[in-house]
Amino acid sequence: MTTPLRSRHPLLITLGAMLSVLPATRAQVPFDISPFAGLYAPLGSMFVCGRYPCGYSNGGVPVPPAQTIVLQKTIALGGHLTAWPTGRRWGIEATFAYAPSGVTMACRVSDCNAGNAVTASARLVVPVIGATSSPSFYLGAGVGLVALGGTAYAGVAGTTSINPTVGAGVELKLASARAVRIEAEYYMFRPPFQDESCDASWGICRVLPPSNSGWSQQFQHTLILSVGWVVRGGGPRNRTAEARDTTAAQHTGLSYAISPGLTVPTGYFHSDASGDGYNAGWQGMALVEFKVPHTALGVRLDGSYGENAANDKLKADISAQARTPSDAKAKILGASVDLTFEFHSSSPAKAYVLAGVGSYNFKTVVTSYATASLFFSKKTFAWNGGAGLSYSIRGASVVLEARYFNISSPPFVGSDITYVPIILGVRFGGR
Repeated sequence: MTTPLRSRHPLLITLGAMLSVLPATRAQVPFDISPFAGLYAPLGSMFVCGRYPCGYSNGGVPVPPAQTIVLQKTIALGGHLTAWPTGRRWGIEATFAYAPSGVTMACRVSDCNAGNAVTASARLVVPVIGATSSPSFYLGAGVGLVALGGTAYAGVAGTTSINPTVGAGVELKLASARAVRIEAEYYMFRPPFQDESCDASWGICRVLPPSNSGWSQQFQHTLILSVGWVVRGGGPRNRTAEARDTTAAQHTGLSYAISPGLTVPTGYFHSDASGDGYNAGWQGMALVEFKVPHTALGVRLDGSYGENAANDKLKADISAQARTPSDAKAKILGASVDLTFEFHSSSPAKAYVLAGVGSYNFKTVVTSYATASLFFSKKTFAWNGGAGLSYSIRGASVVLEARYFNISSPPFVGSDITYVPIILGVRFGGR
């Protein structure tokens, strides 16, 4: 069950909730600070068309039953602040995240479906395996806050709610008082939306009662999948145990990285014979790599999510077919396994090559004013190959990498999807 909070400043509410539940962390109390980047992944739909006709309050074309309005998957940035008053047997944690997540629905004016989501939580964290070792597995549960904002919610009250949240993760120690944290945090919420002053050009107010009763609001389930860098401080630490755990972690040959970047479409994905295609977009990637001892070889598992907006020609053609202003976006989510080879060098700079295969979901989302968003999605095989350069700086490495991706032709596209992601990130451990 969610509790409404009425405010036009959800960010201030979020910060206030975090600070009010976190006790003062005195110098003798151990604490962790962990900034992170990750994927904001809504599951299911925010609204479902329950009966026909089901359209928009301003007289848009009716849509068929089961058509949906959903929050968009996107990158998330945030952090954790954890206090350990009992010596890491259990901790009290505050979390915060921001995601530029809008809604997938028809638009009459530019960016009427743009939005953002701010999440925060106060929770109890308990290590269940290896409280002071590497790796350490932990569980968390508590009270969360979700605040939705942006143009999509103009004229709507009740966009902030309090809800339960749970999480689980693993910490991988890399050095004394430093670690990598990989986590999944789950929120379930149902904002108590209320139509205050709806304009025909705005977002979700057009599907709210009393002006529109055909849409049914659903509970929203959302995952935040993140990779963060942990810095420890506060009270006395067991230096001998930390040194032992750090040595063990370094001998595993594991490295981890988070990498934002640019995706550059090529071939028909960039432009087909008629000029329709997609512009350069963004991508976020997280990876873990195992280096085979005493060799230059490694095995890498990575996951990525990216978006590319339609070019002007494609938007014009879609708008002409729909007879209303329309837009399109390509979304790519998947994972791959690669074999890596690093060239020997005595300098901090090292070059490497890699190649592998994976499974990727390619989705196109077409949005127009007259109808709800249309989705075309297909999971299919992909292969990739590329090269990179890393530069070591005090236990971490700055990485610049480019790969060529080929996603086997989705049936609704008619040709292979090819693009070059260029990423700049930071890698910890391993090499």
